[in-house]
Amino acid sequence: MSRTASLAILGSTAFILTLVLAGCGQAAAREPSVGQPSPQRRLPPKDRFPTLDAYLAFLEKRAQLGGSWYRQVQPGLYRRETGGLKREGGEARDRLYTREELAWMFGYDEAGR
Repeated sequence: MSRTASLAILGSTAFILTLVLAGCGQAAAREPSVGQPSPQRRLPPKDRFPTLDAYLAFLEKRAQLGGSWYRQVQPGLYRRETGGLKREGGEARDRLYTREELAWMFGYDEAGR
């Protein structure tokens, strides 16, 4: 085989490899098919949990692995617990939320009931 023929085969192999690799990138960047969930889109809490109470219970349980949750400090009044996370000012925020505020934040109607 001549040197020119070898270079032509090598060049065409590299070209095909380039097309294959470019095709893989396009397939990954494509939108998911209709009816298939996208990993970038998450359902809001109201679509995953039937009530605000169920979502708050989930947050509390998940907080064992790390994360924030809302502790009821008085009937209808909640404080966000962060597991000791301190803000830049040095203090954790001590803001209180009403049940209605939490329901609005997470998309529930009628205070999540």
